[in-house]
Amino acid sequence: MLVISISATAGPSGRCCWRSRQLRASEAHIQVIDTTGQHVYQPGLLYLPFNQQDPHGIVRPTRRLLHKRIELLEGTVESIDVAARSVAVSGDSFAYDWLVLATGAQLEPERVPGLDGAHHFYDMEHALGLRETLRNFKGGRIVVGPARKTYKCPSAPLEFVLLLNDHLRRQGLRERTELYYFSPHPAIFGGERLARIMQPLFEARGILTALNFNLEEIDNSTLHAHGGASLEFDLAVVVPPHGVGQAISEAGLGDDGWVSADPYTLEVTAQEQIFALGDVTDLDVPKTGAVAHYQAQAVVDGLVAGIRGAGRVRPYNGRVMCLVETGEGRATIMSFDYDKEGRTSPPNRYYHWAKAVVNRLYWITIPTGRV
Repeated sequence: MLVISISATAGPSGRCCWRSRQLRASEAHIQVIDTTGQHVYQPGLLYLPFNQQDPHGIVRPTRRLLHKRIELLEGTVESIDVAARSVAVSGDSFAYDWLVLATGAQLEPERVPGLDGAHHFYDMEHALGLRETLRNFKGGRIVVGPARKTYKCPSAPLEFVLLLNDHLRRQGLRERTELYYFSPHPAIFGGERLARIMQPLFEARGILTALNFNLEEIDNSTLHAHGGASLEFDLAVVVPPHGVGQAISEAGLGDDGWVSADPYTLEVTAQEQIFALGDVTDLDVPKTGAVAHYQAQAVVDGLVAGIRGAGRVRPYNGRVMCLVETGEGRATIMSFDYDKEGRTSPPNRYYHWAKAVVNRLYWITIPTGRV
């Protein structure tokens, strides 16, 4: 019997696991390696600092999201030996025949000196800490932005600052607060279509910007950028640098920090019987859960065809679809693929409620592979 190991952060990889049920139990044994055994619905973290989300509502045990045939291994992936086809997990070694890397993008705050003097909302602990800080905030300058160009959910800091603008107005603090958004890009967002929508919103709401701001360090309540620019703050919300993590990096599976994979089949470059999907890849698509979700079908097709020696592989076509909060009870949509420029929409209430519905229905649809 073949062993398929999926080194995962659960979530979108759940679709890969559930669709792998196309393989009979006699054909393959599927193992999922998960660090904590708890899956956090990360898009929900955006709302925690504003007390618009119950933290318990965005966490589920990973075991409950997997089919009963799938074995769950809880532990930290310490190393990957591609020559021996084995994965070391918390002191134990597990052999595999096929490997799927779905480990996501890891937070690496240590890459920016002084980043512990700032807040972020990219994990549960820090999102709740930011909620408490905002409860006690009485006014001043708040700066928000990403430390690097590449990070997961690239629209999230834009969404955050617009929701923060709403929050401050509700609290009667907007007139006493100066809001700054900084970005390492020459525009407020790396993608031109979304930047065209966001720029006038920022201008209309009095949100100031510091562009081409490549954060170097934080010191004495000041952001310092390469080239000498600086921003003083009373409260800083900074998306930390992201990376693939030590195990994948040391295994030689990355190229400039990310795993090189075929953009259509998701097969890892120069490796046999290894796939990668989601944030861990170097593909020219946003690092979002929706992208991993769409990629999962191509990975499953590749696994089934590889194991059986035949079968149709439906390639990933670069599909991206994101619902993006724009504040004031509105949202926009951004969708495209490798071949089509795609579309955006003027912010409206329909997409805001559509995003709320997606968030509410997540647990019974996405991880279980029903959609």
